[in-house]
Amino acid sequence: MDDSLKFAKRWVITGIVCGFLAGVSYAVSIAISLSPRIAYPVFWAFGPLLCASAPGFYYFVKHYRKSIPLQIGILFLIIAGASVTMMGTMQAAGRAVFRAVPLEGASEVTKEAWELAYKAANAVQMGADVAWDIFIFTSVFLLGIVMFKHPKLGWIFGTLGCIIGLLGLAFNIYTFPNNPGTQGLVDMGPFVGLWFTTVNIKVLVSLKWMDTKVEISPN
Repeated sequence: MDDSLKFAKRWVITGIVCGFLAGVSYAVSIAISLSPRIAYPVFWAFGPLLCASAPGFYYFVKHYRKSIPLQIGILFLIIAGASVTMMGTMQAAGRAVFRAVPLEGASEVTKEAWELAYKAANAVQMGADVAWDIFIFTSVFLLGIVMFKHPKLGWIFGTLGCIIGLLGLAFNIYTFPNNPGTQGLVDMGPFVGLWFTTVNIKVLVSLKWMDTKVEISPN
């Protein structure tokens, strides 16, 4: 095994570990009620871990075929990780600031002004939420495309990725700026998490395949 392949495999292993940790962070954040001091760091870890997992997936797929959709999909995955971190910290900061302001005994005018300020700040974080959705669902769609002809991932993962990506984009655009889950539609976020987890497992059990010499195609 040459040095470049060893380096690629180390990245893939790193990506697998970070991917699983990102999945745990996401699952704990949405399924378990924790105190803010614990919940915030757990959720904030999700974005950086997602970013760190991206190069590993890139090297795994690139071992068979390099393509522009793969590179754009990985780029958008990294941007999505940064976006969700920004969104999470904005949400936490907003809650901390607004909850710390005592409104008992305040005049009605003050309360109304504060409510308007809260709505404005909430609109900003809702926009950040949509930005995260745009990048993550576009990434899932593009990565689904590159999986179709991959010998270890194949059309099943590819089809599911394309469907999840398209539905996620469509639902978020239709209900903008609200979350689809609050508007009678399905929140596709958990499906993204499940899809990435199963893909991660498949990559893990296919690690030995990378020891095989593969003629890399540029398209």
